[in-house]
Amino acid sequence: MYRKIVLLISVLSFASLCLAQSRTQLPAGRKASAATAAVQPHGNPDATTSCAVSYSSGTGQNATTYCVTVNGNITELSRAGNEMISVGTVDEGYGICDTTTGISYWDYAWEDSGNLNASSFSTPNGTTAVSTRITSDGLFQITNTISKVAAKPTAPGLVNIKMAIKNLTGITRGVYIVRHVDIDADDDITDNDFEWDINTVWGSYAVAGEESFGYGLEVVNTTFGAGIDHNAYALNEFDGPQNVCDIGVGVFNSNDIASQPFAGDGSAASWYFVDIPKSGTKTITLTYQPI
Repeated sequence: MYRKIVLLISVLSFASLCLAQSRTQLPAGRKASAATAAVQPHGNPDATTSCAVSYSSGTGQNATTYCVTVNGNITELSRAGNEMISVGTVDEGYGICDTTTGISYWDYAWEDSGNLNASSFSTPNGTTAVSTRITSDGLFQITNTISKVAAKPTAPGLVNIKMAIKNLTGITRGVYIVRHVDIDADDDITDNDFEWDINTVWGSYAVAGEESFGYGLEVVNTTFGAGIDHNAYALNEFDGPQNVCDIGVGVFNSNDIASQPFAGDGSAASWYFVDIPKSGTKTITLTYQPI
């Protein structure tokens, strides 16, 4: 798998010169300046950070809450009243790339790519939210199923995420899939410590150079099996990759991958590659776990 990833980086790294500009997260309640707004796409007016349904479980140190938008974004998640996502610019969501056409489709709650149709949304039971949408070109259907795992007396609750990508065409298509979350542990944008390995990314509250302790959020890959490549990274910026097709500009750009450990306004990205046969579906799963 590592040989495949290295090869992909080599093939696509040239394109990393095209989108080198980075962006700065805005604190809650602030608007972008004219200069900042010029490099911040606003995409489809259907992009939203508003909660469609909220969930909670547990008490005390293990009290866990989160909410889901109609588009399948998780825009609030807290443990013991300490928020992990809904701080400053709320960036959580997903992206896919059709490697056949080179087109990206993405929605990170506060912005999207503008080429996704409106979502259908349902809550089939008391623990599950389902969001389904089709790309505006009719090539893919994206279904996000977000499920609650209740807190226990000894542990906080979990959020299970299942992303099913259906190929609506008559040919096999290679697809990159990204799930991304801007972790702002303990209601703090900048005082965060990030580390990662191939299956897990975690960010927790920490003040650089000081002995400090706080809560955080861990993103755990739970997708394994033949035909699925995956990796996980902490990024040294808050926002998700907009050109999901260009791995050199997205999560594989060495300028975006955080050092270990990384202290600052970072984020977590889980990456997958699958071949989806004609009229077929491939599914990836991961878990958000407060720490």
